[in-house]
Amino acid sequence: MFPFVKKSSVPDFFVAKLQAFQKIIENHPVQTENFIDSLTHFAKIFQAEACSLFLYESKTGLFVLKKWTGTKPTRFSISVEYEFVEYLKVKGGAVKRQEFSDKTANEMRQPALFYFQQTLSNLVVPLISEGEWLGLLNIKVDLESNEQHWLFESLCVLYGDALKKWMLYHRLNEQNKKLNELSHVKNQLLSNVTHELQTPLNGILGVSSALMEDPALDRTYQDSLKLIYQSGKDLSKTVGNILELVQIEAKKNHSNREKINIIDLIQEVGLLYADACQKKQIKLIVPQSKQTFFVYAQPDQIRTVLMNLMSNAVKFTDEGHIKVEIKTSGEMLQVAVSDTGVGIDDDKMHLIFEEFYQGDGSHTRTYGGTGLGLAIVKKIVSLHGGRVWVDSERSQGSRFCFTIPLYPV
Repeated sequence: MFPFVKKSSVPDFFVAKLQAFQKIIENHPVQTENFIDSLTHFAKIFQAEACSLFLYESKTGLFVLKKWTGTKPTRFSISVEYEFVEYLKVKGGAVKRQEFSDKTANEMRQPALFYFQQTLSNLVVPLISEGEWLGLLNIKVDLESNEQHWLFESLCVLYGDALKKWMLYHRLNEQNKKLNELSHVKNQLLSNVTHELQTPLNGILGVSSALMEDPALDRTYQDSLKLIYQSGKDLSKTVGNILELVQIEAKKNHSNREKINIIDLIQEVGLLYADACQKKQIKLIVPQSKQTFFVYAQPDQIRTVLMNLMSNAVKFTDEGHIKVEIKTSGEMLQVAVSDTGVGIDDDKMHLIFEEFYQGDGSHTRTYGGTGLGLAIVKKIVSLHGGRVWVDSERSQGSRFCFTIPLYPV
């Protein structure tokens, strides 16, 4: 309910009018494009001959006419530097034309009368929020009493607050539209580039692999071919990761989720890294319980999450163990992949889920990688309605956790 203090001398029908307008505001939510249409209802409720709404545009420094009822104003824009506008901001409340009658002798009389003449009004309500301009509400209405002035003062607070929410919502909405357009262009570009790179890469890998099998080839050439082949594989993996990011974004609303046993998936992925762990003499611990933990997810995407987290654990761990644990938390299942590896510095933990970011960014990095694996993890988990985070300490290891729903969402 709108918090206004009723003066004892204000007739109840004035209060009823204000409450009626409040209901109009409530019936025009800020999410709708027709919010400023509430001006039409306002004019009817207060029996105004004419109304006009000018909204402030900070880029131009102008108040621009957006809506009117009755006769259209003869002025379509007003500068924020116009002296009467500056006077309105200092005053802060509704100003009546009769305050600048022939008996008034001050420097603001002529600018004020010119303003009211151009806007076809006899009352102006400055719409200001936290010291910032929102707009100007101009009204031509019968003003015979102080009670009516109180009514419009109260209206100023009510309408200004609603208008602020509407403008903020639509400003954010426009920004989101632009960001989505830029994201679409970026994804299209990345998709085109990665597809164009895949064909020559496959050719390089195929030819170098075939040449390496030639026993008559000189050892020096063999080593060079191995370098070419390994570099091609690394580049192919990078291209694949970029393409996967694009595909995840493109299909974010079209993933076919199904009921899967997460333990089966963890054990399946664990087998893929068993040999790598054995070679590094790292102990790999995965759930062996026959108990089932079902989640609703896209199997291939959750497999990708587990593979990226376990791949990182193997890469950054030279001794000790890698452990995968699961537990339920409300309506979510939590999966944790911990290791005894190199760990992550505190000042870098908030960055590691960003695209192309690498914890070890030096020119002579000990560990390879593109910095896309954890970005892919974050996107997939977010699209499933979960979250991902990390607890880590340099030289003490890391613990990556993510959650996914136990039930359909």
